Order: sequence, then structure tokens, then C-alpha cells
Amino acid sequence: MSSNASEPEPETSEASTGAPGMLYSKWIGVLLGFILAGSAHFLSGNRRAGIVWYCACIGTYVAGFTVMAIPGSVVYIIGSQLLLAAIVLNIGVLVSSCRPVPGIGWRGWVAVIGVSIILRIAIQSTVQSAVQPFKVLSGAMEPTLMGIKVVTVPPDAKPGLMERWYTGASWKEIRARAPGTFESSGMNPANPIEALWRIGSENYVIPHWSVAPPEIGRRFAENDLIWSGTVTRGDHVICNRMTYRFRDPARGEIIVFHTDGIPGLPAGQMFVKRLVGLPGERIEIRPPDVFVNGEPVKFPDFFTSMAEKRNGLPGYQQLSFASRSGEFSIAMNRYFVIGDNSPNSSDSRDWGTVPRANIIGCVTRIYWPIARANALK
Repeated sequence: MSSNASEPEPETSEASTGAPGMLYSKWIGVLLGFILAGSAHFLSGNRRAGIVWYCACIGTYVAGFTVMAIPGSVVYIIGSQLLLAAIVLNIGVLVSSCRPVPGIGWRGWVAVIGVSIILRIAIQSTVQSAVQPFKVLSGAMEPTLMGIKVVTVPPDAKPGLMERWYTGASWKEIRARAPGTFESSGMNPANPIEALWRIGSENYVIPHWSVAPPEIGRRFAENDLIWSGTVTRGDHVICNRMTYRFRDPARGEIIVFHTDGIPGLPAGQMFVKRLVGLPGERIEIRPPDVFVNGEPVKFPDFFTSMAEKRNGLPGYQQLSFASRSGEFSIAMNRYFVIGDNSPNSSDSRDWGTVPRANIIGCVTRIYWPIARANALK
């Protein structure tokens, strides 16, 4: 018996892959908006809205980060508000992207992802040519800039989540994976800041070499507490890279420079120090003062605070480990730098001056943790 009823059409791969002509679900629109802000609007035909959304999201982020590099409390508030606005706009574009989007096929996906990557690289390069974030690791600039801090705290005194967020601290609790006795401690070869403790046949990475190890031979059972405490990863700062394109560095400024070509320093690293001596000057440390051309430095005000040991500053001191001492003469186009933690800073007193070409910019602000934001003076 014949029938004119049509056979059901088989499912095709085009519907699942979103080939041109098909419609994606609205959640795919959210995914597109996440990959590239405004792309869901653009692809669904509202190109102007897509471009506006993208420019608004990126523009507020760039403006906020750039404004944050300018010193001053009022400017810090403005920059913070702009960055908050950027977050709100990014949430808004995701909500608005929750819409059906025409299928674009795999070539379209490649195009969206490719454009997103290219724009991100271009914008990041542009922003970092003007302002760049850095993380302080060492304590050479304390108390002005704080490096990594590790504090031993018992588990029953663990700080709350909000306190840890506010201070930028994370909680670490290390317990024995197997029974054994404490055998040795030393620096972690993979990261000299960390310590490596050996208990039985197991190695344990401790966040900082300064943490006091247990007694040799101490017995640990499985799951026994080895160490607990907080780790603060150091101040996150903004470096203004534009200023020195229009003028030379000034005394008292905190500068960021790369170590390439400086004898006694490993290449490829970034250091943060305070600029003390300018080209052509003679520098001498007479604790607690620093002298320039035979006169004590009193300006900017930081140097007076340093000499009077105010606000936790130690005063300028001679280095016990320095390879040179006495009076230092600074060549042209070179600068003399010293860490604010004078007794414990390896700087120009040890390895010499910094070439002008090595200086990247000046540090203008601490932006994280919140507890120390805008604390830079």
C-alpha cells in the first residue's frame, strides 16, 4: 500500500554545529559576549550596539587603570569607580547578550576568537606602554612597599575570609601526608624564597625560608600539622611609564628598572628602589643621613623622615655585605638607588649605579591589597 506521507528528515550536523542559517540558543549569545564583548549584538544584526558595548567596556577599564596611576586620594577614588563601572558594564553586556544569535559555523567561531585575542593583545600592549602593574616580592623597600610576608598562625586563630581579603593574605595549612621524622630543611631550588622540609620520605614546600623549622628528629604522624599561617604576596603597585618620556627621573621617586647589563645582578629581572643620587653627583652614607656633594639630603620630605627614623624607617646605614663603601661618584646618564629598608637592601651601595636606559618608570600607587591601597608616599 503506497503512501504520500513524507518521511521525517534526518537530523543533520548543521543544526548542532550552528552552521549559517541556523539560530543558536540565547546561552550561546552569552558565551559569545564573554569571548568578545558586544559580539552577540553585532552578529544578531545590531552592529552599532555591539560596537558601543565593546568600546564602553574596554574604554572604562583603560581609563580606570590609567587614572589609578596618577597620585592623589581623589584620583584614586575616581579610578576605583571607573574600574567598578567596567565590571558592571561587563556584567551588563553578558545579560544583554542573552539572545538568539544566527549560526556562524566553525569559521565564524575562529574569527570571533581570533579578533578577541588580537584586540586583547593590542589593548594590553597600549595600556602597558603607559602604565604597568608590578608585584613587590622582596622586603628591600619596606615599610614603604611590603614584600612577601609569612606569619605563623595556629589553626584555631585562622583569620576570617573578609579579613584575609582586605589584607591580601591567603591561608596555608600543611599536614603530614605520611608518618616520619623531620630530617632537614633548606631553600627550595625551584623558588629560593620558599623552604623545603623533608619529613620521612616526603618533601614539603613551606611558603618562606624564614619560617623556623622543627627540631631534627621530631616525629610526625599522618595528618599531623606541620605548619599553618598566612601568606601575603606583597604589594601590587602601578608603574607610570609615561612620565620619564617627558622629563628625567627626580630624587626621591620610587623607580622600576630592569637589571640587564648591570654587573652583579641577574639579567631579565625588575627591581624597585628609591632614587637617591643623580648624574654627576657624589653620594656618601653617614648614618642615618645620606649626603649629596657634601650636604645632607633633606628634600623631598622622605629623606628627613628617613634620617629621623620616623614611620618605621630605619635611617640610612652602611651595608655589612656591600662590595664597596665610602663616597660614590655617579657617572653621567646613571642613577644611584637605595632601598628604604636600608640595612637589608642590595642596591647601588653594593652593585653600582643604574643606567638611564634601564629605568622603566616611577611607582605612583599601591592598588592591592585594599588595606594598603593608596598608602604610597
